[in-house]
Amino acid sequence: MTNKMFYNKKTNEYVAKMKYLLILISGLFFLSSCDKPVYHNIPKNEKPLLKDNDTAVFIDKINNKLDSFLIRRTDDYRVSDKRYYQEEIIVKYHYLNESRSINEFGFGQTSCTNINITSYYFPSINENDNTINTNINGIDYQSVFVQSTTSFPDSLPNTVYYSYKYGIIRYDYSDGRCYELK
Repeated sequence: MTNKMFYNKKTNEYVAKMKYLLILISGLFFLSSCDKPVYHNIPKNEKPLLKDNDTAVFIDKINNKLDSFLIRRTDDYRVSDKRYYQEEIIVKYHYLNESRSINEFGFGQTSCTNINITSYYFPSINENDNTINTNINGIDYQSVFVQSTTSFPDSLPNTVYYSYKYGIIRYDYSDGRCYELK
């Protein structure tokens, strides 16, 4: 009887050790197979130079009128699926002069760029969209996106010139007014 008990005791110890080893291996496998967070950052050369509390001034040379805007910028990550983090930069231009139809406009940048004026949006800009080089107030701007629409009211700009580095550098109205970054 002692032999049988000894054998069972050893078997039980062996089974217990095997269970412990299986739990340990399962735990290590689980930890190694856990998905780590994935960060999708905006490339450095596509981040705007605009900072929070900067001022942007645009001039309509024909009418000699100025539009001044206070810049509000936030940098954050948009989370999807609890592990994918998409860098997001939001820049808003708040009108500093008297109230008018265009009190605010801005852009949001993630894997694409969305430009809006009040509650109206231009088509999204993607990195493979066509760009132009243009001169505004004596400054040469490279790789400028030009977004146009006919669906906005005439009181709002219908064309925007956008640069990753400088943000909005020009906006045009359907009546011919053209405001350029000063």
